[in-house]
Amino acid sequence: MALNGSNIVHQILIMKNTGVFMKSKINKKIRILILISLCLLLLGACTGDNFGSEDSASTKDIPEAAKLESESVDRPQKPKTTLIQPATGIVEEGNTRGEGNISEEKDTTHENNTDGDMEEYITYFEGKYADAIPNSWGEKVKGVITEIDTDDKVIALTFDACGGKNDGYDEEIIEFLIDKEVPATLFINSRWIDRHLDVFLDLADNPLFEIANHGHRHKPLSVAGKSAYGISGTQGIKEVVEEILYNDEKIYRITGQKPRYFRSGTAYYDEVAVGIAGELNYKVVNYNVLGDAGATYNKQQIVRACSSANPGSIILFHMNRPEKRIAEGIIEGITHLLDEGYTFVKLSDYHDYLR
Repeated sequence: MALNGSNIVHQILIMKNTGVFMKSKINKKIRILILISLCLLLLGACTGDNFGSEDSASTKDIPEAAKLESESVDRPQKPKTTLIQPATGIVEEGNTRGEGNISEEKDTTHENNTDGDMEEYITYFEGKYADAIPNSWGEKVKGVITEIDTDDKVIALTFDACGGKNDGYDEEIIEFLIDKEVPATLFINSRWIDRHLDVFLDLADNPLFEIANHGHRHKPLSVAGKSAYGISGTQGIKEVVEEILYNDEKIYRITGQKPRYFRSGTAYYDEVAVGIAGELNYKVVNYNVLGDAGATYNKQQIVRACSSANPGSIILFHMNRPEKRIAEGIIEGITHLLDEGYTFVKLSDYHDYLR
């Protein structure tokens, strides 16, 4: 039995009642020693009670405290957050990793995104077309699309942004298209993207528009080094592949979308270069209505060109020369076509009917 203060007092009472302290049985000295011993035992028991009381006052004997203590141990830790630094810069020649507001979560099935891949394509095409001699050169060579094969009263508007040193952004035209909800396909050059990245991002995010590839250096596409309008073309198969894929990769890295349509600088090609573009999964698209002749037409010429369009026409305009003041003519020409009941479409809306 454990000894505590109450137990010892109880034992003393028992001893008293049973005659333990009777003079007849125990002399005085013995009684004093017994009393001292009992006092010491009582003092020790009381001290033990104090220690016990401290233990009983601990949080282990308090349900709410035990609950809080358990929660402090078992509470899950806040997950760590990894901060992704924003990417900067845009892909340049020889650098096939495009940057600039790029989501880290991209479709990894797109394979045209390393220098190694570029070299593989070049090696493949140089082997395949090593002995190929082009037979034609121009805007309407074999394999180039110029219209939509349909009787539907639809027209595809296409706009080039060429990327010359003084090229700007003809915002008036684009704002008109947005205001009237007129869709279009925008052929954007690599250098124009570099100079107008914020605008490019806005255009790419707008569902009215689809982005197409207008080349890396805005060169005519030639495997033989031909020129057009005084602009030197690509000098061989290697440059043909680079002219297509460098801008392909830039657009993909910025937007997450691979372009489907290609138009070269000046819209000139040879049929071998067109074949290479086709094997790179591109449709080469030109036009059958020259809308502004490289932003050189005046208002009346632009309106007249628009009036010549038919169902399935593809019109070529420019959106990079605001100083040429072609916006008024383009807006008037498109307005007339709307009044005549035409619907405007993106190339992808009639992808399988492009001819």
